[in-house]
Amino acid sequence: MVKNCTGFVTRIEKDRKTKWGGNNAQVTFAQGEEPDALSKTIRYPVAEYLDLLAVTSRNQVFPGTKPTIGLRLWPFVPSMDEIFSWLGDYLITVVITGDSVMPPITALLKFNWTGNWETAALTLIQESPAVQMSHIHELEHKPLMGIRLRNECDKWIQSGKALRERLVMEGKAAIPEAKKWIQEFQTFAELNLSVSDFDAVNAVSHEDIFNLEMTKVDPSHEVKTYQRLVGHRYGQLSIIRNKIK
Repeated sequence: MVKNCTGFVTRIEKDRKTKWGGNNAQVTFAQGEEPDALSKTIRYPVAEYLDLLAVTSRNQVFPGTKPTIGLRLWPFVPSMDEIFSWLGDYLITVVITGDSVMPPITALLKFNWTGNWETAALTLIQESPAVQMSHIHELEHKPLMGIRLRNECDKWIQSGKALRERLVMEGKAAIPEAKKWIQEFQTFAELNLSVSDFDAVNAVSHEDIFNLEMTKVDPSHEVKTYQRLVGHRYGQLSIIRNKIK
């Protein structure tokens, strides 16, 4: 028997590129509505199952997060629609923890997204050499420090300001660039900033989550949401940049 088992999605990749990462999205054990869904006692030999993804009959992909007001929300950026915007194979890294489980169990799964809820499939795979090498290269990357980090921060701050201005002036036309900028910014922050600074620059408020969900029914929310997301990131990075010695 293993008590207090928890499951987290830690990375989503496609074509060896990180679509989402640098954070931990806790997912539920089935059934997701049960009180112990986020902290399960597993009793051998009874199997328990994690809710990683759900695909509706309308071919919408939802996360296996704890249901809130009846919905499984994704409190991160980019959104699930953006992460799975292309058909094909995605690699999903899952970490499972529990009392006396040391080290935590890490699993790599393949999500074959066909765009059709009847044919999409999720399978457990063995980590391929190519995927292993991508992780090794990332671990070998040395974070920027001192003047080099400050100069790189200046580039991100300036590009963020210019992008936010484009969102104000051009509206929806600038959103694809904003999505790309946020994804690349997250990678930069993951590799070069401390954990606390990473959390600060990538924080998503309840208002941001609400607006991201509202864009599904009212697209007018989308431009203002991305103005806030971009503005917050370069604003917080400016504070961090000024503390670099």
